[in-house]
Amino acid sequence: MIKEINLYKGENIHLDTIYIGGGTPSYLDEKYMVQIVDAIKNVFVLEDNIEFTIEMNPESVEVDKIKTYLQIGINRFSMGVQSFNNDVLNIMGRLHNRTSVFKKLALMRELGCKNISIDLMLANPKQDIEILREDLSIACKLDIDHISYYSLILKEQTYFDLWYRQGKIELFDPEEERKMYHEVVDTLVKNGFDHYEISSFAKKGLRGIHNAKYWTLNDFIGLGMGAAGNISRTSLSRKLGRKACFF
Repeated sequence: MIKEINLYKGENIHLDTIYIGGGTPSYLDEKYMVQIVDAIKNVFVLEDNIEFTIEMNPESVEVDKIKTYLQIGINRFSMGVQSFNNDVLNIMGRLHNRTSVFKKLALMRELGCKNISIDLMLANPKQDIEILREDLSIACKLDIDHISYYSLILKEQTYFDLWYRQGKIELFDPEEERKMYHEVVDTLVKNGFDHYEISSFAKKGLRGIHNAKYWTLNDFIGLGMGAAGNISRTSLSRKLGRKACFF
């Protein structure tokens, strides 16, 4: 990763967002995260008001890691919760439960995390409309700043895909899933969240800046295995001083 970062040395590229995500990067020992961020700071020019996000799951939230993240400049935290129903979490293979989510969110606030987002999902197996409403009720009462709400999509060579082909689980009827989505939108908007993207909801002034770059086809640099970037056709040397995005 650091070798790849160093490929951009001397290009004078300015970053106004950094996003460390995809999978669960918080499983990485914090000492390695420090090395990666140090490399970023040595190669790129970071804007003063940079949005710096890291993705994490509840079970990877630890005191020392959060303290380290804050010290190196991470200022936005995105937690993969998916649901507050333990049966839904169990079939999804998640390692956390409802209680641990509450504890870890409280710990993050206590340690000084000021911008917290959570990911939730709809149309999971075992998640009927009543469970969805319970998830929404809980989410609206939490001390969080942003919610991303996604529909289940089957990926090849996953357990859900295998169980679906074996007839062990069923997918929701599209109309029922549509009803769930509108339930999410209506409930979150009524509870003070700004619906600014298809799956994104934010408290006032806390829209995610980074993801908007994907939607608007702005420049961003992708680093790491499987990462994708979007750089204008002009060479980097002709982009001096222009803001770019890293994840």
